[in-house]
Amino acid sequence: QAILKKLLNENPECYDFIIIDCNPDLSQINEPALFASDYVIIPTFAEYFSVSNLKNAAALIMDINEKTDGETQLLGIVFCNTENNSLRDTFIEQVMNSEFSDFLFENIIRKSIAVGKSAAVNV
Repeated sequence: QAILKKLLNENPECYDFIIIDCNPDLSQINEPALFASDYVIIPTFAEYFSVSNLKNAAALIMDINEKTDGETQLLGIVFCNTENNSLRDTFIEQVMNSEFSDFLFENIIRKSIAVGKSAAVNV
């Protein structure tokens, strides 16, 4: 798990930021990336099952934080793919605010039909 961190730290002057995009399943495949990270941002959907998965993700990051002596920190949580004026999204956001208020980004990424259309045009 320390191999990726060691490789990234060999030439720190070569970059300002490195963004590692991981799959959302929180398997052992992602652990080296989490160990190598200084900060973690969790994108999440405003859905019921995302809340329970978010709790698991936060627990994993806190566990890695302890193992790395505080070098890996949860920077924040951002809602993505949310719909405007949705009662479900409002309810889930309230739940998330109560449990994760210190980590929530103010801005959210709204669901956009234009994104889907642009992907279809570029195929």
